[in-house]
Amino acid sequence: MISYAYNNCVQPVIFARTAERLVAMMRLGIIVVTLTWLLSGKPLWFIVGAVSTTFSFLLPALIQDPVLRAAISLCVTALLFAHVVFGMQAGLYETSTIYDKAMHVFGCSAIAGIVIAAVSQYCARTRTRLPVPLLWVLAVGVVVTLGTLWEVFEFAIDRTGLFQSQRGLTDTMFDLIADTIGAVVTACAFVGLTKRRIGATT
Repeated sequence: MISYAYNNCVQPVIFARTAERLVAMMRLGIIVVTLTWLLSGKPLWFIVGAVSTTFSFLLPALIQDPVLRAAISLCVTALLFAHVVFGMQAGLYETSTIYDKAMHVFGCSAIAGIVIAAVSQYCARTRTRLPVPLLWVLAVGVVVTLGTLWEVFEFAIDRTGLFQSQRGLTDTMFDLIADTIGAVVTACAFVGLTKRRIGATT
């Protein structure tokens, strides 16, 4: 779906080059903030920054299609940049509940898009036909599962007493709701786009 949209709406080469520049600048920002945390004696924050930097390189590398890889790289790096630079360094997670929930919505929306794109590309490569509703369920299911595992991870971190991630049951439940909303919106958009494409070819 994503590769179809990019290949038919923009010039792939121009998009890929522009995305690479933007990704490089955001990665540099993440690295600078991460090194600042290391020098200022924040080892846990440094680990978060180091993991974010690794993900910004690792996840796009798993995608073969160059245009799709550029799109996913831009999306993933932008979310990590917003998480590290604005959420943690600028303190928006502490001062704005809306920002925290917005990150959950957009982040899980992006994950659902990545799942759909990856599965769609696999199906196209192997000539496998997968029902659209099943792909919808798969995308939402993966996101909800990852969101739940993330909250369990935050709970485990809180138990150590080294870092305070969760703000109570209400905050955790709203996080999970935001995760689900992001996944459902992307999955429904995919279903709608698929139906329009089928209608256009009949």
